[in-house]
Amino acid sequence: MPTIPTARQTIRVLDVHDPFKCQALLSRGHWLDPPAQTHSTLPLQHWQPPGCILHEYARKDVQTCLQGQRIVFIGDSTTRQLFWATAKKLNATAADEEMRAAGKHENLMFNEGGVAVDFIWDPFLNSSSLRHELLSYLNGETQEDMDNVWKAGLITVGGGLWYARHFELDSLNYFQDSFDYLSPLLSVPQNSAQTLYCPPSGKRRDEAHHVYVAPVQVPFYGGLSPVRAATMTPAKIRPLNEYLYNVSTSKGIKVAWSHSLMTSEREQAYEESGIHVIDNVSTRRVDVLLNMRCNAHLTLSQGYPFDKTCCSAYERENVVRERLTLALIAIASIIVGFWVHRRYGLPKEQVADQTFLSRDQTDEWKGWMQFVILIYHYTGASSVLGIYQLIRILVASYLFMTGFGHTLFFYQKQDYSLKRSAAVLIRLNLLSCLLPYVMATDYLFYYFAPLVSFWYVVVYLTMCISQSRNSTTTFLLAKIGASAAIVTGLVRVPTLFEGIFFLLQHTCQIHWNVKEWRFRLQLDNYIVYVGMMAAVLYVRLTDILHTQRFPAQDGAGYLRHHWSKIRILSAVIGLSILPCSWLFARTFTDKFGYNRWVPSLCYRS
Repeated sequence: MPTIPTARQTIRVLDVHDPFKCQALLSRGHWLDPPAQTHSTLPLQHWQPPGCILHEYARKDVQTCLQGQRIVFIGDSTTRQLFWATAKKLNATAADEEMRAAGKHENLMFNEGGVAVDFIWDPFLNSSSLRHELLSYLNGETQEDMDNVWKAGLITVGGGLWYARHFELDSLNYFQDSFDYLSPLLSVPQNSAQTLYCPPSGKRRDEAHHVYVAPVQVPFYGGLSPVRAATMTPAKIRPLNEYLYNVSTSKGIKVAWSHSLMTSEREQAYEESGIHVIDNVSTRRVDVLLNMRCNAHLTLSQGYPFDKTCCSAYERENVVRERLTLALIAIASIIVGFWVHRRYGLPKEQVADQTFLSRDQTDEWKGWMQFVILIYHYTGASSVLGIYQLIRILVASYLFMTGFGHTLFFYQKQDYSLKRSAAVLIRLNLLSCLLPYVMATDYLFYYFAPLVSFWYVVVYLTMCISQSRNSTTTFLLAKIGASAAIVTGLVRVPTLFEGIFFLLQHTCQIHWNVKEWRFRLQLDNYIVYVGMMAAVLYVRLTDILHTQRFPAQDGAGYLRHHWSKIRILSAVIGLSILPCSWLFARTFTDKFGYNRWVPSLCYRS
């Protein structure tokens, strides 16, 4: 009997030529924010390889991956830009100071936090220093072998423009001679732990070949000075890259063609010289190289969050765990379905009109919101401010409906039983408790279910305490206000959660990020209480409009008589506030400033 392939096996079959997206990372990609399609004042920030997400490396990542090693750049001034971009990742202030004092045509060194970054000036790619560096790397010389010089962990070679600039007729021949001499040292060795487009894994991940070649920089010809424009012509530079492509394909040399794509037909990607690129572009170029070098290493050593998906290494499939999980899900689904059928039977047709924010309506909205939020996290869209602001409104709306729905249920049904609360918490957390086991993460990594569960418990305690007096509207509103003050204090003052997380860490070996948890709670600190108050006011208005318990002289008669006008006016005000809030949100230039306003913006929206 044929077996059904797993989702992971299916993906491998469909993407057999580049399953780890190493070739996609090194050779393809596009800008998510090109100048022609964005209103941002800082375009060309986010580079997207096909099929994976480029991880933007920071100081800590580089130090973790390349501690005690050297990052070496060899070539001309375009390669020197990669050197400075890497140095700025380690210490931007120190790198800027050294860059202002550095000469143009000289070797450079930068050491920060246990990582050394070296630049060897060699525009013709024919120096003895270049050959010695490559030979030392291939021979695996250690720190002692090289007179206390750290071993290179990543080497990038790039040049070629000087051949076009200084040789009138034979620039291609001279470039070929230099590169043919180097190509045996640039090719991936047969005994390497890494094939050309497959990341190393397991114990041999440090034996991989991490020597990369940057393509010849194609200038922005319209920005060149007259002297450079006369020699650096497309007719001279195009053959250099064509030769580089042919030799890299035949001899297995890793060329970062994505570097050329970042500037292709992008005038805004260049500085005034027409040769050098802006900082954003050089930083993303370095990120491509660091993703190639470090993603597999960091994924295997750090585990989740698995946000380094390009050219990354993955753990071997645990067949027993996967099949056991599928069996448990199937059994649980059958049991739950049988129980629901026995207790409730077939669903009955509903004839009555739906009430304001009914269960069916809010469940439909919540489902679509979760669908959008899932795509948002999967694509890493949080770096785009406009999308981030929209998602914050969706999350706040979800929490508003959580507070509204549960408050309305407790107010009307008066069911504070443990059985009902347990059913709600299990329904919210069953999948989120199963996912950490299957995906080797932790419970708070899927923060949405813990967030909704926390606020359910808050609503439950708020409504349960002194429940006999909930019929008094002023008392209930005062109780909601007191709950908001207490929870705000607990969330914003570092006491309770630190103690709970410390206890969990030392008694159960549960390592949760208290800083991230507090951040999630603070973002939507008040919207749940707005939903609770809306539920109380909804019940009060329903009683006034549909019962005669409230005399007309108390204003109930006026409200009943003018209710249609009041409802229209409220709709107009609500529709006006939404675009105003959105326009105000668009005045922010970064997430950090916007986050300070989120608690007050979301309930208005």
